[in-house]
Amino acid sequence: MTEQSPYSSPQAQQHPPFATQQLRSSVPKVFGIIHIIYAVIGIAISLVGLVSLFFADKMMGAGLYGEQQIAEYMSVVNKIAPYTYLDTAVRIALGIMLFISGIKLIKYQYSGLKLSNFWSISRVLWLIIFTALTYSITKEIQQAAVKLNPETAAIQSSIGTVTMLFTIVPFCIYPILSYILLNRASVKKDLN
Repeated sequence: MTEQSPYSSPQAQQHPPFATQQLRSSVPKVFGIIHIIYAVIGIAISLVGLVSLFFADKMMGAGLYGEQQIAEYMSVVNKIAPYTYLDTAVRIALGIMLFISGIKLIKYQYSGLKLSNFWSISRVLWLIIFTALTYSITKEIQQAAVKLNPETAAIQSSIGTVTMLFTIVPFCIYPILSYILLNRASVKKDLN
């Protein structure tokens, strides 16, 4: 028999602390907070990208190029505008979905997991679809940039594939990671 401390109460000696209480996984709460932050930043970046499209011609190095050169370049850039509007709308919708999912995950609601899963799949699919839709226009924009500044030809020729990879791969990491980590049995059991 173990010795009892003279300073502890008789009840404390009979029941070890937290013996019957099972702790919840903190994973849903952590991902809920990250979801909210990711959603707010994503919506903000989408809106900044949309606003920058309206001012693209004014941001084109005032005084560096002639008006004719800028007009030719902007005629190509304007081809991507409808896709940019669509992308902004989709990303804002996905951001709102992710924000709601984050709140629900913080509250340990199972519907937050379902919404998070739907967001993860939708986000990855949208990245692939958007890249496929805009790849040829992106190439045209790069060719127009080379016409605008021929010294950048070497850089512009390889930047298309690199841009595509750096667009899809990093932005797929978080959706895939959250899908995998939130769907583990040890996490699911703690959701209501």
